[in-house]
Amino acid sequence: MHSLTIWFGPASANVVLLYKEEERAKACFALLIQANGALATTDDFGQQIFFLGTEVRGLLLEDMALSQEAAIERGLHQARSQAKAQKLAMTDPIISASLRQQQMGPAVLGPGMMLNGRGMV
Repeated sequence: MHSLTIWFGPASANVVLLYKEEERAKACFALLIQANGALATTDDFGQQIFFLGTEVRGLLLEDMALSQEAAIERGLHQARSQAKAQKLAMTDPIISASLRQQQMGPAVLGPGMMLNGRGMV
């Protein structure tokens, strides 16, 4: 699956076309690069667009399978970075002291310690 994002017009609005086959996506990409006049096209999912070729501001042709792989790699990189940061945080004296305090929990009161040590009233 391939997507073709087209930015057009003075406000750089965009539209995304989807193609099942790389050849059709590349053909549309090449057509848009060379477009000077009015242009109409349809993607593999029935989206039809019409605009002036001179209004095209930018194009992005994307292999969605590779984009998915890239997103996974970014996620793994983020997870590795977080794990490394946590490991480094444990060696930081201020952070580790703070974590120890949090793990100790609240103080436990004994029966004779209630109401300022005066016991139950």
